[in-house]
Amino acid sequence: MSYSFDVSGFSSEAASTPRTLNFTQGAGATLLVLGIVDASLTNQNPRKRTGGNPTYGGLSMTFVIDCSNPTGAAGSAETWVEMWYLLNTSTGSSYSLSVPNTSGQQMQLHVASFKVGTDRTASAIDVSTILFSGALANPLANIHTTRKGDVIVGLLGDGLNSAPTAQTGSLLSSQYVATHSGAMQYKIQTAVSGDLSVGWTIASDDVAAILGSWKETYTVGKVSKVAGVAIASISKVSTCASTSIEAIVELGSMGGG
Repeated sequence: MSYSFDVSGFSSEAASTPRTLNFTQGAGATLLVLGIVDASLTNQNPRKRTGGNPTYGGLSMTFVIDCSNPTGAAGSAETWVEMWYLLNTSTGSSYSLSVPNTSGQQMQLHVASFKVGTDRTASAIDVSTILFSGALANPLANIHTTRKGDVIVGLLGDGLNSAPTAQTGSLLSSQYVATHSGAMQYKIQTAVSGDLSVGWTIASDDVAAILGSWKETYTVGKVSKVAGVAIASISKVSTCASTSIEAIVELGSMGGG
């Protein structure tokens, strides 16, 4: 069994405090993922959103931890990206997604929900990784999973003022403004094990991206067992402060221009 896509949405870019978006998950959804793309110019201070955890229906969301930046967000010269999630929340009705924004950042929200397979439950995040680079075209990262069924969500913030023309996975949302763009995609690991490439086709500019991978669990009697285990890899991460995951530095570029 594996995760399946439920529904996605996004907000236009604005600097409201807080930034809100009404979102309805379908019946049976077990995983909600939020991607935030901030405008982040070099003359701004601070260069990222402040104010604390986003909430959905009043519930505080959990941060997707990375292994190079203690704040867990990846920043380029023009964008700053964050990823958050909730497991097993209320579905079938519209709830408010609220993102504190005390620093008054211009930001766009990307959100998606997913369902686990029959007789499975959503588990905590497996691994997360970051990429940030100047003047990079067609950013691409590899994730190595050891079990089938994982869902991998990739969030891109790019300094180019046009949206990516393609992506390696399934598009969730994409938008651009005068100074930058944002996009989110997902992939499902259908093989027993192996690498998955997550990338975007976009011209060279400053890049910030985050990948998160989630797994399923199932229960046999009273014993919970892991149904999906993933090892993630992405570029520009030379060391990892966290000992809870393994990170392999592995960056490529998608073909084409």
